[in-house]
Amino acid sequence: MREVSVHWGRARLTRAKLDILFDFVKEMQFLGYVERNSNHIDIIVHCVFTEDSGPDDLNNLIAGVSVIETLSKPNSEWTDEWVLKLRFEAASNDLIAIQLQAASASIQPETVLNQQGFTYVIRGPASSIKSVITAFRLIQIPDKMSASSIQPASVVENKLVSPQQLKVVKGAWDAGWYENPRALKMSELSRELNLSRSTVSEHLARVETEMVRLLLGAVSDKLVESGQVVFDLVEFWSNLHPSDFKTVRKAVDQGKEDGKPYIITYRLKLLNGSYKLIRSHSQPQYDEKGKYLGVVGQFEDLSQNKAMGHILELSINIANSKYSEDLENISQSGSWEWDVISGEVAWAPALFPLYGCDAEKFTPSVESFTDLLHPEDTEFVMNTLGDALQTVSALDYVHRIIRPSDGEVRTFRCIGGILTDELGAPTKVIGIAQDITELKGASLAFQDTLAEMKDDLHEWGSFEVNDESKTVIISEATRSMLRG
Repeated sequence: MREVSVHWGRARLTRAKLDILFDFVKEMQFLGYVERNSNHIDIIVHCVFTEDSGPDDLNNLIAGVSVIETLSKPNSEWTDEWVLKLRFEAASNDLIAIQLQAASASIQPETVLNQQGFTYVIRGPASSIKSVITAFRLIQIPDKMSASSIQPASVVENKLVSPQQLKVVKGAWDAGWYENPRALKMSELSRELNLSRSTVSEHLARVETEMVRLLLGAVSDKLVESGQVVFDLVEFWSNLHPSDFKTVRKAVDQGKEDGKPYIITYRLKLLNGSYKLIRSHSQPQYDEKGKYLGVVGQFEDLSQNKAMGHILELSINIANSKYSEDLENISQSGSWEWDVISGEVAWAPALFPLYGCDAEKFTPSVESFTDLLHPEDTEFVMNTLGDALQTVSALDYVHRIIRPSDGEVRTFRCIGGILTDELGAPTKVIGIAQDITELKGASLAFQDTLAEMKDDLHEWGSFEVNDESKTVIISEATRSMLRG
């Protein structure tokens, strides 16, 4: 489990035309979720408004954000604190839609907007956090960023459970709730703690869930070998989607014949009966005499790539929206897309002057872009794009170009990803190119931090096929992937 904290200072938010928030809000702190579904997020916030401002002003500040209930208001001249229930509608705001894509990642109470800026803290599985942070990275470069792993020993320090929840667990322990057999019933425990049954049950479940999740996360690498599962090869073939059977069978037979590694994309039935899009990377195995032994390889879950593709589209929509025309973070950036099927390449208007090209005379294409590349970087860039297409992975690379307008060498960073069809075949490459020739300080530190996180954000599951015993051995990571 990872926790990432991102901070945008007031000056940066002002340049992003979000300074209107400071006119109405002194401080707003996230307290907790009320509801999360595919359409909206309802949260509770603690809020202090500026003089002559109030909850009604929030309804007109940001698209998709509204006050749906006032839970508490200032009750004397000595306090100015409000507690409000806010609704964030995904249909009206792409940023909210991005947050909803990371359903297993949660905003933390340390998230706060005040007169100094906005601090956003999110915790969850690395793959979910990657989606949200990549989106924010494309939209608005932060001033500060930190990332850390959450370990079981740090449950109190990192506030994974509240003091009240810890108090309930301690009371339950002292009362004999965790003895075997239990010394009392839930109704007796609730009376002992002077709390309702539902409150006690909820607090105990929250603490137990967090502790088990952190424990398994901390020792998962030690459980892979002991957690391997063996099942019959016939069962694997029976779980393939009927439309994909011939394609997979042909690839396996071809690999067995020529001994070359192969990659296949197909749909595999999960334990719950639904299908998941899987890409397997396989290497045939032989003994010294050339006898075929089976296959070893890795499974890759492509459902995360599809979600990431949607997030990239949303992020670029924001970067190109009327609200972002003059943002500092895109003043040296421009979006682009490449239709892999038709071969057509499209640039946003901002990209032409950055690359030193005349928009009326220059036609974007793979070939014309290659001509702009510094000769020493051409092979690297084309190989990077080729690898990304083959593995359906995110793009993040730095290259140089020689601007035809003045011959100046400029350094660019390209961030993007691959969009696929339902079978996992690449259909489009999209991204944003940023001129980082003069990039310094916090921005470089931010990018370095992201680079350090990269290895933690991609999960694979291994497998081994034994041709003699006609069995398949899968790792615990693969088993988790196939649970759905």
